[in-house]
Amino acid sequence: MTILRLNLTPLTRALCAVGIGLAMNSPALATPTIQQTARVAKEPYEIVVNPVTDRLYVAAYGAGRGEQPQGQGIVVIHPETLEVDHTIAVPEAAFGLGINTATQRLYSSNALSGKITVFDLKTGSAIATIQDGDKKAHLRQVVVDEASNTIYVTTVGGFTRDPSATPPDSQVWVIDGATNTLAHIINAPVTMATGLALDAGAGRLYVTDMLDQQVAVIDTKSREVVQRFASGGEKTKDGGDSTNVDVDPSGGRLFVTHQMSGTLTVLESASGKLLKTIPTGKGALAVRYIAPAQQIYVTNRNAQTTTVIDSESYEVLAQLETGSFPQSLAYDAKRGLVYVTNKPKSLPRNAPADAHPIDDPRGDSVSIIKP
Repeated sequence: MTILRLNLTPLTRALCAVGIGLAMNSPALATPTIQQTARVAKEPYEIVVNPVTDRLYVAAYGAGRGEQPQGQGIVVIHPETLEVDHTIAVPEAAFGLGINTATQRLYSSNALSGKITVFDLKTGSAIATIQDGDKKAHLRQVVVDEASNTIYVTTVGGFTRDPSATPPDSQVWVIDGATNTLAHIINAPVTMATGLALDAGAGRLYVTDMLDQQVAVIDTKSREVVQRFASGGEKTKDGGDSTNVDVDPSGGRLFVTHQMSGTLTVLESASGKLLKTIPTGKGALAVRYIAPAQQIYVTNRNAQTTTVIDSESYEVLAQLETGSFPQSLAYDAKRGLVYVTNKPKSLPRNAPADAHPIDDPRGDSVSIIKP
């Protein structure tokens, strides 16, 4: 998830944005299908699953362009029916989401204000705000290490809306979940930090660089970059490509999406060796590796599809038309279901401030996929 509002080049547009018997022995051979799609949230971004409350949480920016867009909040949804249970009020619009299911804390990132909001899911209220002074860092991905109660957040860096200003460095924030404080900042791990994935067992954090097409490897103990290697993306004339990343800890692999080239690359996590490049669709964005199903899921915003890939053979199993602009992914381990948020078509950026939002029947929705 990320959002830019002004002077959108192709780079910044890329920023705005992974037989029944046979199936029993090899889950990846099953044919993935869309079980249901329901319109549940205005301008949905990221989604997380909470097994404790047995609910889905969706970050909804809301419709309209006022200070408080209609429907803004964190929408709480039933994981089987997709019925809206209630909406949690937010002091800042939520884009990225991360959850600690042990402490029942939800963390939302705001790409415009540079703030992380902490929610207590037991009470459904915001309990803390975390910011680097008064800086409006372009926050993006949120990843939680439940065992250490540590939250990691990328700040994009590498660009500025002011052509006369020097672009800020990218960063990875390290937040102490016990005190809700910004404990450390890892400065300039890459040029333009977008995606983030954690292998907690190995003590490694992986950061994708949208501008320079590389992956940085951070040691979570020393909080230093220990390695960098190519992501397998393309350096195009329009700029960035590599966007999001997920990790297969047991298999020693990374999965990286590339928006401009519309591909997923598979890398060795230890060496960065390129194992496979898989075309998925235009605007490849979110990626999620589902180990029990032996499948990889990729949302393709511009292609309006979600790609399902066999994680062993790298065969494309399905191209599912989930919605107008498939955005983010979540997995419910209890039910074995995958969830996709679908953003709607929107007004042009030069539209009048009082223009009515487009009513897109294929947007503002969540889809359930059965692997």
